[in-house]
Amino acid sequence: MIRRLDNYNPETGSQLDIQRVVLPKAEERASIQEQGDNTFLEKGSFRSPYFVSGKQGWSIDSNGNAEFRNIKIGATTIAVEAGQSIQAAIDEINTLGTGGTVLLKSGTHNIDYDIIIPSKIALVGAGKDQTVLEFSGSANGIIAKGTSVSIKDNMRLASFTLQNSNNAGGIDIEYFDNWSIDNVRVTSCDQDGIKIGGCQDFILINTKSDNNTGAGFNFSLLSPTRLISRFTVLNCLADSNTGNGFENDTSATVQSGAFIRSDSNSNTGDGYNFNTSFQYCSISDCFLNGNDNGIILSGTLLSLKNVIASSNSTLDYDLSSATNISFSGNILVIGSSVGADSVLDITDAIVYSENNVRTSTKTNKKILRMKNTSGGALVEGDVVTFKAAAGGDEVTTTTTSGDDYVFGMAMESISNNNYGSILTEGYTTKLKVDGTTDIAIGDFLCTFTTAKIAQKATAGDMAFAIALEAYTTNDSNGVIDALLITPRKL
Repeated sequence: MIRRLDNYNPETGSQLDIQRVVLPKAEERASIQEQGDNTFLEKGSFRSPYFVSGKQGWSIDSNGNAEFRNIKIGATTIAVEAGQSIQAAIDEINTLGTGGTVLLKSGTHNIDYDIIIPSKIALVGAGKDQTVLEFSGSANGIIAKGTSVSIKDNMRLASFTLQNSNNAGGIDIEYFDNWSIDNVRVTSCDQDGIKIGGCQDFILINTKSDNNTGAGFNFSLLSPTRLISRFTVLNCLADSNTGNGFENDTSATVQSGAFIRSDSNSNTGDGYNFNTSFQYCSISDCFLNGNDNGIILSGTLLSLKNVIASSNSTLDYDLSSATNISFSGNILVIGSSVGADSVLDITDAIVYSENNVRTSTKTNKKILRMKNTSGGALVEGDVVTFKAAAGGDEVTTTTTSGDDYVFGMAMESISNNNYGSILTEGYTTKLKVDGTTDIAIGDFLCTFTTAKIAQKATAGDMAFAIALEAYTTNDSNGVIDALLITPRKL
């Protein structure tokens, strides 16, 4: 029994009228429930008219358990069932101008239109294995695009699987800043899985791009161009794509990015393939296995730490076109079908290494930044000597045979009174030599009477290199493979 108190008049002080309200008997309530009308209060539970669990209406009990069909909280959050329009929900929130979240309920959402993401929108599923966006081979996908003069800002994609898109990218993002993708899978698309162009200040976490015809993750070139910069790729995976796992298009400039614990395995293309516009980036704690090449870098000022590549078809590491690479931790060369000499190629790279494991004389190099005060320009391959000057960081040239001050070899063009890279230890293919006295493989080399040239060393000379290639022509035009060593007196 419930007593209801009403009709109290505070001005007259009249007594309350007390009315007795009696709920229907149990058998009557059961009859009402069968008809779908159960709006009454029972055991602390409120229910809407014609509530049917899992189908229609709403319910809240005294423990806080609630069930709603299509949630709108302050018109900023809308839940979308499979079969309902995702774009309509996005557009409804977008009209408010304050942003909000579209919650994708579990199940397969069959989609034959582009999902257009504006600024300040979050598209969040019930889980990577629970919410599936099925594009069924149509040329549609998730599109988040601004323009070079109108950069969009702030979005989130999370907790769903997108599959079978034939758009340029299953997820295609251009001129869009400050966004995140987390716990998302993009699979079985006919082009790239995730395509990113002209974006800055973003993060991808726990995201997998697999079995796509193009690249798993493509940092793409836009026109007009804009830097792709200040981003993190964390705990991501590129797997079994026909193209490369991670790549940047030719001339798409990628800067100040970090790839952390992001593996690339079993791709028909390369695991990581970044060209000359890949700069100031780091790759750490990554495993690259079963690709064509494990990693190809042609950029500059890069950092590799604990990058393990193995069992890739062509090369595990090809860094021969990169410059200024810092190695730390383990760069592990395990070997592959092409043989140990071809697994790691850093022939022309400028490398700073520390604590590397299982490398060789070809992979370890010591390079110092020194000032050229020789009075003229230096070019790659020129032999230099240490200059005893107050600064202690200067090199010059000599015409003294077997000079005790021999220091190394220029690794690049360095104009007079400017700084550049000098190789003091390690492998080179560019050392300039004179063959008047025949040079054989294994001979020690020293300075020659012509400036910037090396020759075969004899007793009493200060040797700084070992010849890895013969040169017997009677001129100073030789350029050979050599191993630079710590200078020693013969």
